[in-house]
Amino acid sequence: MVCGETIVVATVDGKLHSIALDSGALHWSQVISTHAIYADIVCAEEQLLICDSNLMLYCVTVDGRTLWEKSTLSAFVDDTCQRIFTDELAGGTYYQSKPTAYRGKIFFGIPSGFLHAAHAETGEEIWKFEMGAAISAGPACADGRVFAGQQGGERFFYCLDVQTGSLLWRQTLPGGWVWGSAMVDGGYVYVPTVSGYAVCLDAKTGHIVWMFPTAQSIPAEPAIDGDLVYFGSWSRSIYAFEKRTGEIAWKSNGIALDSGTLIAFDGKVYLPHHSNIFKYLDGKTGKILNDGNTNDDEKGSFSDFNATPAFHGGCAFFSSRGGMGLRGVPLFSTVYCVDPETAKIYWTHLYCLGKLAVLLLSRRTDG
Repeated sequence: MVCGETIVVATVDGKLHSIALDSGALHWSQVISTHAIYADIVCAEEQLLICDSNLMLYCVTVDGRTLWEKSTLSAFVDDTCQRIFTDELAGGTYYQSKPTAYRGKIFFGIPSGFLHAAHAETGEEIWKFEMGAAISAGPACADGRVFAGQQGGERFFYCLDVQTGSLLWRQTLPGGWVWGSAMVDGGYVYVPTVSGYAVCLDAKTGHIVWMFPTAQSIPAEPAIDGDLVYFGSWSRSIYAFEKRTGEIAWKSNGIALDSGTLIAFDGKVYLPHHSNIFKYLDGKTGKILNDGNTNDDEKGSFSDFNATPAFHGGCAFFSSRGGMGLRGVPLFSTVYCVDPETAKIYWTHLYCLGKLAVLLLSRRTDG
């Protein structure tokens, strides 16, 4: 996350790191949590919002001081100061919603099915709204409304009043479940669904304007640039639709995407690609403009690039996950600062997650 003149990076060992945008120099590292941080960071008014895998929400200053923390699940503290969840059936730490900052409030969903609104300065709860299942995607906010979906229990997508949390409308979606956040633009809500449908809703009424079935799930939120909206599918395809009609402008096959969000601006679509994150396409035609950096020595070791990139001051910032052959077990992560046009790597930071990762990396280097 770019915040002021720094880029702030969270790692799965619970640390927060501040890096200078211009030089890549490390300003500071701070332990925020003893649990992994997987969700995107949010920066608002010189403060950072971080949600960890223990489902605690932290508000941290740009110099690393924790202002407050809040449990995103109903809980109580026992005599040993341990937090005990009051709803063990909620899914625990498996799913978490990134927080959304809007008009002095913070909005986030939790596994027990509640969407919460809290004061940005104090963390005090303003309202909560119950849905039918876990809320694992960050809510979207626009025009005094908050839009959110759920996974696992029903087929509804919701629109609530930002101030009161009252229900304005709910709409039945094909398949119903969502893993990625919606995108709101010009009075329309673009929703990715687990069933693979790209859906466009009227933001005021919830009526379905258009929808299109892709072959497999759409895991991440769509991207918008100009008159086009872009969806990435597990079918290894990227779709570009006309925003108002749903007509396909182009489709590009053979590109594997997952949780990382497409970034579309200035007529280009940048991809958090599993094998090469520096690839980007022409936004109007889908033509590959740059295959990216294909030098394995420069890219280093990684399992996949599966996080949303950030852009600032003519630089692109990406992160990769590495498991050293242990599939699904992250052992290290690398942050890249690159030229988004040429894929030239300006600098990198490697973060090892504990002694096991350091040992495996040293053995690989020696071998």
